[in-house]
Amino acid sequence: MGVVVDEIKKLFMQSDKVASRIIDGNAVLVDTEGGYVNVLNDVGSAIWDFIQTPRSFEEIADMTLSSFEYEGVDDVRSDIDAFLKEMEECHLIVVQSKDVSC
Repeated sequence: MGVVVDEIKKLFMQSDKVASRIIDGNAVLVDTEGGYVNVLNDVGSAIWDFIQTPRSFEEIADMTLSSFEYEGVDDVRSDIDAFLKEMEECHLIVVQSKDVSC
């Protein structure tokens, strides 16, 4: 599948240090600490909307796959993984550990 096992143990959500608005269907993100502006495409904007509340990678992938038409599921999951990692590196999202106790 291409997604690291550790992703299963994480929850992703929007950072409270980011202001956002939807303009012409695209999310415009402003990092309030760094002053950076990011404009997301339609898929990125949908993911941004999904993570208003904490979501697992599987939830995000399932919601994305059900919202858009894709041919290569593994490629899409890999793209989502890369997108979330980039968003984390830019401090636009918060990643929390998920309680996976049995």
